Amino acid sequence: MKIVITESQYRRLITEDNKSFLDGMVNFPNIKNVIDPFIAKIFVTLKNDESLIPNLSYLSTNISNGTFKKIVREIMTLTDFTEGECVVLTHNYSSVYWDDIVMASETGDWKSLIGKPLEFYGKFNYPATVYHTGTVGGRSTGDAYGYARNIKEFIGKIGDGNVEIEDRYERIDSDETNIDWEIDWEFTNESFGDEEIDYNDIEIKI
Repeated sequence: MKIVITESQYRRLITEDNKSFLDGMVNFPNIKNVIDPFIAKIFVTLKNDESLIPNLSYLSTNISNGTFKKIVREIMTLTDFTEGECVVLTHNYSSVYWDDIVMASETGDWKSLIGKPLEFYGKFNYPATVYHTGTVGGRSTGDAYGYARNIKEFIGKIGDGNVEIEDRYERIDSDETNIDWEIDWEFTNESFGDEEIDYNDIEIKI
């Protein structure tokens, strides 16, 4: 699902609380904007698995952090929630309410988590221009030259590759339908960082 937001909506999103954000812009099919009893039990269950202890590195790495993705997959296994919903829950489990979850687990009072607002965390998209560089093979006419005592010796040097090749810089024959393309990530990233952001083109993908 794609949700396009305008500049005015974007400015409202960064000033309003997360409860309003979830209610107003994003509506998930299976979760609301607060922790319900089912989610509270899931959080405590995850806490009891030592392999699912979270860290905060995902906040700066676009959830490439292995632990974050592992928790997302675990929640998807325990529920029939969408991936977007599981990302939101993993974020709240990993950082927003981790201390509360630890306390609830230690005291056995999982109900203390119920009603706490969920903070939105999800995938945003923005169109970008991706630059490529291409390599094309071509042929032109040139000369092979070398110094020798006779023709036979010169031919021998050609065979051994002991000659210099000089291009006459005339017409080049090339097959431009067969180009070896590679993405120029460095130039793409530099150019994208210089662009003026159009808030109307920002999408939330859930």
